[in-house]
Amino acid sequence: MEDSGSADSLLAELATWQQEWHKQEEARRAEALEMQRKHQEAMDALEAQVRQLASEHRDQLLASQGGAGHIGDGSNPAVEALKGDLKTLEENNDALRASLRDKSEELRLALAEHDRTTQRVESLETSLRDNQAALDKATTAAKHLNSAKRQMASSHEEQILFLQMQVKSSKDAEARLQAAETEARTVKQAYDELQNTYQASLDKVAEGEANAGASAALVLEKEGLVATLRGEVSDLKVQLRKVGGGSGGLSEEEARQQAQDMARLREERDQVSQEIGSKDALVKRLRQEAEAAEQLHATRTALIATRDAQIAQLTVRIEALEGERSKQEEMLGAERRAVAEVQERHAAELAAVRQEVATLQDEAAKETEEAASLAATKLREHEDETNRLREDFSKKSTLARQLIAEKDDALQRLTQEAEELRSEVESGGHSERKIMELAQAQASREAEVKASVTVREQELLKLHEVLRVKEGQIQATTSELASLRNEVQQLRRMSRRDGVNMEYLKNIVVQYLALRDSSQKKTLERVLATLLQFSPDEHREIEDAQNSILPLWASPPPKEIRPPPTMMPRPQQLLPGPPSVVPTSPHRAGAAAGPAGPPPPPPLPGTVPFVSSPK
Repeated sequence: MEDSGSADSLLAELATWQQEWHKQEEARRAEALEMQRKHQEAMDALEAQVRQLASEHRDQLLASQGGAGHIGDGSNPAVEALKGDLKTLEENNDALRASLRDKSEELRLALAEHDRTTQRVESLETSLRDNQAALDKATTAAKHLNSAKRQMASSHEEQILFLQMQVKSSKDAEARLQAAETEARTVKQAYDELQNTYQASLDKVAEGEANAGASAALVLEKEGLVATLRGEVSDLKVQLRKVGGGSGGLSEEEARQQAQDMARLREERDQVSQEIGSKDALVKRLRQEAEAAEQLHATRTALIATRDAQIAQLTVRIEALEGERSKQEEMLGAERRAVAEVQERHAAELAAVRQEVATLQDEAAKETEEAASLAATKLREHEDETNRLREDFSKKSTLARQLIAEKDDALQRLTQEAEELRSEVESGGHSERKIMELAQAQASREAEVKASVTVREQELLKLHEVLRVKEGQIQATTSELASLRNEVQQLRRMSRRDGVNMEYLKNIVVQYLALRDSSQKKTLERVLATLLQFSPDEHREIEDAQNSILPLWASPPPKEIRPPPTMMPRPQQLLPGPPSVVPTSPHRAGAAAGPAGPPPPPPLPGTVPFVSSPK
């Protein structure tokens, strides 16, 4: 968090510096416009001075022409002296013209050099802009690095969570680390490019400083030449005044010739003055531009120093970030090793669990086959026994009915005989002893018949009880077989569910949760049902929930979510027991005491049933 705060403060400082640099650039532009305005004003003032000098020379020329009418005859030596002075002035004028041409050529070269210097300055400005762009790139790279750090921190937290949940997302963390390393390399390359560009800009600034020094020397030389020209022009003015003052003794023709020469000299002087004025303006402009270039150079030097300091700070920040990145890499390496160990342990446990599941599936398949064959055998035996018991019961019932009918007939016959004997006794046909014997025999026969009937009734009740127990055993065996079939189907669904690609399942769930169209949701529901191997009961439960209509203000009743039952190893085979005990698996104990209870709840959709791993 401290590194991210320092990076944010660095970015804020860079943004502030960028705003200040833009403000300084705007100030420099305004200063250049102000200098251009002042230069234009100076040019206007120089033009006014030139016009004023021209008017003064014109007035002097008119005054000299007006005084020429009063010139009388003079001595020839004065004329010769004036001619010599004029010749000297012409020679000086020619020399001055040649010097002006040389100075004009030098000024042209100086202007060309100034243009080249301006181009170099513009190239330096371009390089500075390139440096600014590179700095912007470095800022962007620093932002990316900061975001990469945040991503690394979030990925670190996710990795901790993933380690707590059996480390399922280590590949994503590695991908994010590779992206962060690539981003760090990109930042390093951008920083190297920025340093190279900065070194090139320093070389260009040094070259510009050398050119600016040469230009300043040239300007000083031009200023000296202009001062010399001004002195020569002032000397010419003095000589012209002397010539004008000494022309009183010349003849009219000579005075006219002298006036023409004076006019020509004044024109040449005016031209020279104009050229000098233009050169002065040029020199002033060059001086102002040199001063502006020096100010610009000083400003750029300050900017470069500021940028050096900021680049040094950025370098320190980048080194700190690289150190933090190395620490993060070390931590991530340790986490990778821990993840690898956890993955290996998880892979071993998963292999053991899968092997145990495969063993359980094989045992379940064998037990299912054995249970099916045993159930079929038991069912056939129960059916045969039931049929035999029913036949025995029908036979014994028929025999009992026959015996009862015979006893009834015998009883009726004996009763009739007893009536006859009673009538005979009453009539006195037999003796008393004979009557007692017959009565005892009849009583013993009746007792035997009653005992036989009681025994037959008890046997019939026992047969009914055995039949009821056998029917209960058949029902328990049928329930056991149905439960085994459900368990086999559940194991098959679990084995099919183990091969599902979790990434594909996650994408399907995300699409299902993001969709609003019911038709597309139906399609995704079928896909989810196929991937998660829904049972028929789960399909029925989903259809009932979708077909149920509730009012808008009502909510569906809460449903208890129970974890799936723990898979336990089943016995190898079912051993027959007494009639009242049916062999069951440990998690279905008590099924033989009555009808089979409901099957265990199916696993929740999208969950993997818990399988106890071997310790």
